Amino acid sequence: MIGSRGIESEFGTSAIATFQDLVAKVMAHQTTGLGQKGPVPNKPAAALHITNIVRGSFGFLLEEMHPQQPILESALKLAVDQATGLLDAFGEPDEEGFQAAIERIDDRILATAGAFFEHMNANGATIKVVSGGHEFSFGAEAIARAAERARVTSVDEGEDLILGRLSGVLPDAHQFEFVPADGRTAIRGKVDPSWPTEQLPDLNKQWVGVDAEAVTSVKRVIRNGDVVRESFTLRGLRRRDDQQNVVQVPLVPA
Repeated sequence: MIGSRGIESEFGTSAIATFQDLVAKVMAHQTTGLGQKGPVPNKPAAALHITNIVRGSFGFLLEEMHPQQPILESALKLAVDQATGLLDAFGEPDEEGFQAAIERIDDRILATAGAFFEHMNANGATIKVVSGGHEFSFGAEAIARAAERARVTSVDEGEDLILGRLSGVLPDAHQFEFVPADGRTAIRGKVDPSWPTEQLPDLNKQWVGVDAEAVTSVKRVIRNGDVVRESFTLRGLRRRDDQQNVVQVPLVPA
C-alpha cells in the first residue's frame, strides 16, 4: 500500500502542477498577454492552494487564497472557469465545439492542456472537475479523445496582407467583411478591439468598394496538417491614391 500511495502522490502532484500551469497561462493570455515562449507573466497571481483532500478516490480542493469580494469575479476565478471549460471542450464528442474553443487560445495553452490529458491517459485516470457552478466528468473515452486531439492539433498565428475590397464594417459589432481579389470567398471577422468604435463608420464612407490591402491577424487551427478553421482580425487598410502615394488608416500594432 505504501508503494501505491507513492504512485498516487506522484501522479497527483504532476496533475495539479500541470493544471496550475494551464490556469496561469490562460490568465496571462486573457490579461497581460502570453508570449510564444519565456516565463508566464504574473504567474504568482494565478497560484491556487490545496485547502482540503476530497474523499472517495483521489482528489484535491484548490482555492484562491485571497479572493476578491463575491460581487466581483477575480481574474483568477475567470481563468479557472475558462481553463476547465477548455478541458471540457477537449473531451466532448462535438468536433465543432472543440475547434471553436481552440480558436480562442494559443499553441502554448494547447500544449499544456495536451500534457494534462496525456498524463491522465498514461495513468488510466478518469476525472471530475467542479468549478463554480459547473461540473465536468471525463471518462476513459473522453480522456483518450482529448489526448489524441492534442497530439494532432496545433494553432498557427500570423499576419496576412490581402488585396481586395472592403465590403463594409458593422461598427457596433466591431465586424468587417472583405472580398479578396484572388477570387476567394469573402473574409469575415472582427475589427481589432483597440480600434475606437466611433472611427469605424469612416471606413464605410471612405474605403468600401475601393481597391485596397487589408492588414489582418489570422489564427488557424491545424488538424493533421490541414487547416480546419481560421479567423481574421482587421488591423488596418491601405491603398494608393491617384499620385501613387500610400494612403492608410492607422494600423493597430500586432
